[in-house]
Amino acid sequence: MQPDLRSPEAGFTLIEVMVALVLFLGISATLGTGYVAMLKRSNVTETRTLAMGAAQQVLDVLRLTDPSTLPTSGSSTQNVAIGGKTFAVTTTYCATSSYCASASNRHIKVSVYRSNQKVFDVETVFTRLR
Repeated sequence: MQPDLRSPEAGFTLIEVMVALVLFLGISATLGTGYVAMLKRSNVTETRTLAMGAAQQVLDVLRLTDPSTLPTSGSSTQNVAIGGKTFAVTTTYCATSSYCASASNRHIKVSVYRSNQKVFDVETVFTRLR
């Protein structure tokens, strides 16, 4: 009869270690994929928020202008840097001509692009109150 070489303090078998390693890698891969997806969504949200800020800057400048002096058609594009990113902001005047029937009204559409992709779009009508 041979003595039992396994003592209670012998440790884990190779199979137990391999099973634990496979479980750990599976959970890590799932968490890693979720983390990368969350980072992408966060970047998209940040870009959209900055694009809103760029549109707001352009609209704030236009608000200080008498609407009757703004163009009645056409568009203009300018680059706006905000938060370390540069956006191309296109301002279109009187896209809906019925909103511009009065000399004191202007329909304004502002589209914000980053890397030739539209990120944000807003429309408003400016009018002179007095």
